[in-house]
Amino acid sequence: MESVQSRARRLELSERTSEGYNISDLVMVLGADEHRVRAWMRRGLLGAVKERAGLRVKEGAVVRFLRQHSGEYDLRCVDQIWYKSMVFGQGAERSE
Repeated sequence: MESVQSRARRLELSERTSEGYNISDLVMVLGADEHRVRAWMRRGLLGAVKERAGLRVKEGAVVRFLRQHSGEYDLRCVDQIWYKSMVFGQGAERSE
């Protein structure tokens, strides 16, 4: 979550804080379009999706997705700093 907040500050976006990622967050950091992100959700690739406060995906589920489904997204489009922090940094610790 910290990596998304950092990216939001750099882009001068709102720093609202909620647990997990919403569709807009995932579109931004994965460089994928909304339809593709929704398809990953429907297929269960992003784990259980919370709907109470809007669609939200837990950070650990995003890390698992990044590691187990690398063929689903284009690494050239992914926010590289965010990706590295998720796979190798703090986000990686949350998935274990």
